[in-house]
Amino acid sequence: MSNKDKRPWYKDPKIIIPAIIPIITIIIGTLFTLWMSPRTPDFRISVSPLTGQTHPGGIEQTMVTVKHIYKYKYPVTLSTGEHSTGLRVTFMPVGEPSRPYSSTMTVDVGSDVKEGAYTVEIIGIGGDGKEHTCKYVLNIKPVSVTEETAEITTKEEVTEETTEGVEETTLDETLEEETVEQKEPSITELEFLGYNAKTDRYYVLQDDTFKENITSFGITLDLENIDIKEDTITVSTYFNGILDDVIKINDELKYDNEFGFYSFGIIRGAGGYKEGIWKFIFKVNEQEVETIEFSVEPVE
Repeated sequence: MSNKDKRPWYKDPKIIIPAIIPIITIIIGTLFTLWMSPRTPDFRISVSPLTGQTHPGGIEQTMVTVKHIYKYKYPVTLSTGEHSTGLRVTFMPVGEPSRPYSSTMTVDVGSDVKEGAYTVEIIGIGGDGKEHTCKYVLNIKPVSVTEETAEITTKEEVTEETTEGVEETTLDETLEEETVEQKEPSITELEFLGYNAKTDRYYVLQDDTFKENITSFGITLDLENIDIKEDTITVSTYFNGILDDVIKINDELKYDNEFGFYSFGIIRGAGGYKEGIWKFIFKVNEQEVETIEFSVEPVE
């Protein structure tokens, strides 16, 4: 208690200093312990964007990133948990040996999948048994009525309301005119250059055959009646007749002003393109427009 002759106890250094010293000692000891504690190597996985949208029979892609923490030295392999049987999920690449990486996750939606929100659990499993997960949500929406369909419907209504004395345009004639005016999308001037990581060289496809250990492809192509901002362009790869991957290439296409061609690359790790028969099917808005088939054979 304070009075005229005595200061309050909380202003008396003889009382305050002895009380504060133990507290400061505890704080410093705790911080030192945390600083000296070994940091456990680990990894984290994340997905961006977290959500996507497509329609039954469509394709959607997102990016999965694997980050190593505190010198984590084990490879991390990606997979998925249980999800709808109408969704086919693939990763490219599935994993990388002992280093951080990004993988393109492609979701191929079956044509009979119903509308709704579907959650895909992405699982990363390290070589030491550590496991981490993240989630991606895909919204399936119905296919919207196209402007082309609406235009044909309007022309039908106008035909029905045509007055006497004016020659009626039949639906068949209208459709025939529409077909003539429409220009089919096409992909031409395809050229494949196979890259060998060991020799650091590109090899030209000859007689539909590569006789080198190909790890990636550089592809040039000419697009006609295709809008890379509006149309969806995909490449389906088949190995010995079995679907291997589906890749959306819109964002990867680069235009060369000098030669007037687009180009892009399909990259894999060493041994990614095995010996056998490969087929690349190019599609625009799910419509097949070009196919190329070749073989990869052992070096003689």
